[in-house]
Amino acid sequence: MFKKFLNLNFTVTILIFINLALPVSGYCLNKGLLVLISHNKPPYTIVAQKIKQNFPNTRIYTLEKIKKVGTNYQDPIVVCLGSKVLRWAVHRPWQGTIVFSLVLELETEIKNSFFAKNNRLFGILLSFPPKRYLLWLKLLFPQIRSVGFLATSSTQQWVNDFLRDARFFNFDAKVFYLKNNKDLENVLRRISTQVKALIVFPDPLFINYLTFPKLVFFSIEQEIILISLSERLARAGALFSLGWDFNSIALQTVDLIKSLLNGDKIERKYFYPRKEIVYVNSKILKILNLKIPSHFYKKVILLGEGDKNDL
Repeated sequence: MFKKFLNLNFTVTILIFINLALPVSGYCLNKGLLVLISHNKPPYTIVAQKIKQNFPNTRIYTLEKIKKVGTNYQDPIVVCLGSKVLRWAVHRPWQGTIVFSLVLELETEIKNSFFAKNNRLFGILLSFPPKRYLLWLKLLFPQIRSVGFLATSSTQQWVNDFLRDARFFNFDAKVFYLKNNKDLENVLRRISTQVKALIVFPDPLFINYLTFPKLVFFSIEQEIILISLSERLARAGALFSLGWDFNSIALQTVDLIKSLLNGDKIERKYFYPRKEIVYVNSKILKILNLKIPSHFYKKVILLGEGDKNDL
């Protein structure tokens, strides 16, 4: 009887050990994930549904709903789609890791959060590094030799990358700092005499309905190529912009989650999208009397004139 008891205890101990030794990925794959979305509409739903396809038991909540139903914060991974839910999540007592996607830039409170400082925050940023813009500028308009970067305090992180990458592509590069809208006219005067292309990264200081039209008018008047982020800004008058392929971002987000669940060594915490969509404003192209190499027509999306690549 005593031997049977010992054997039973030994068997139970072995089973417990085996369960504990099982990889986290197996446990999490079966349980699914907790996904929080800022808004119940694309592109958030596009990425959320791709996650659910790969992890069928995934629970998807808007921020308002998760606040109502509550959570025990025990999830090994919580996925935040959008800045709104990420800003909320980094102040909650999650026991695991936070993965984010569809976030344009990391705000100071997120960068300084407990999760960021303890290597428990990973994600996909919606912005692109300067080298992507410079590469497309070189490909589409090889005659351009000088390029400027309109910088503010929130875009300072890209300045060194811009200067380094500009040298790699043999551009004469200048950085122009804008502290407030009152300085805009003075900054534009300096830009007009020093560069033939200007990269404008997302910042509320100049990406707004008052300032951005001034930048567009300035670029046309001075025959300067205006480069920015997103299809919307290309339609608003930037000569070309880099936009997002949300299906690609969805797959990239899933791959990042799988790597974390598998315990893979991840060298970086934050990633840029793997793929960009290049939007060219055909009307601005004609106004500036510019052309792009014909073999790039099928690689970019020409906006205006029926949005057909028929130039």
